[in-house]
Amino acid sequence: MEDIDPETSLTLAAEVGNTLLMENNSLKEKINTLTLTNSNLALKINNLENQNLTYLEEQIEELLNEKQILINKNNTLVERLNEAELQLNKEKHFRNELVNKFEEHDVDKENTIKKLEIDIQSLHNEIKCLKHDLLTTQSSDIKHYKNMETQTLGLPREEHELSKNSFLVSMLTEIKINQDNMESSLKPLINYHVSQQQLKSIVKTPINLTNDKTPCLRDKHKNRSAKSNKGESKNTAYKNSMYSASLQVAKCNKQFRSTNENTIIDLSDKVTTKTTITSPTTSKNKSYTSKCPSST
Repeated sequence: MEDIDPETSLTLAAEVGNTLLMENNSLKEKINTLTLTNSNLALKINNLENQNLTYLEEQIEELLNEKQILINKNNTLVERLNEAELQLNKEKHFRNELVNKFEEHDVDKENTIKKLEIDIQSLHNEIKCLKHDLLTTQSSDIKHYKNMETQTLGLPREEHELSKNSFLVSMLTEIKINQDNMESSLKPLINYHVSQQQLKSIVKTPINLTNDKTPCLRDKHKNRSAKSNKGESKNTAYKNSMYSASLQVAKCNKQFRSTNENTIIDLSDKVTTKTTITSPTTSKNKSYTSKCPSST
């Protein structure tokens, strides 16, 4: 080093200084570029942060709104659930009341049915007793005759209470109705027999047998005419008997109807005056049995 002169040393120092200055300038440029890039990156970061913050804030607001909506829905569902539980409790209570009422109603029905069965049984017994009493009263009221074809006098009369008169009146009205029906059914038969009798009463023209050629034929015609006359006489006698029987039946029916009407009027008068009467239809039945001919 001591051998180097100062001029060379100065040049070397100048060259070294120049290289150092150049390096320093290049480093400064690099620093400026780096600062610029850093500032750009910082701006970008700020922009991104701002964007992210706004997005996140919006998302947070939406989530908060959804949360509030869900909370409201939950509250409404809770209220509905409470109302449903209350309604269910009410329905259970109402159902229990209905079950109790139906059970009470069934018990009442069973009791009423039992009572009605008892009443029905008692009514059946009463009906049986009344039927028995009715049969006994009927058997005591009916007149017994000996030899109905010729007997006209019955057993002695018996006194009855006022309560039996209504039954007798009803029986007589039924007899009157049956008598009317019988008369209406006998009318066409009587008319038919009358018409047949009128036809048979017409005189027929006699058959002239004088023109017969032989006596044998005359005998035959005579025999035939005699047989026909016998048959006609039998038929006319039978129809006359039927006609007379029908007239007698109609006459007896008319008399019996008049006697029944009189007895009904008498019994109704006696029931209204509330007096005890004896057995009706005794004298009437006598007249009926004496006037009506027997079927034999």
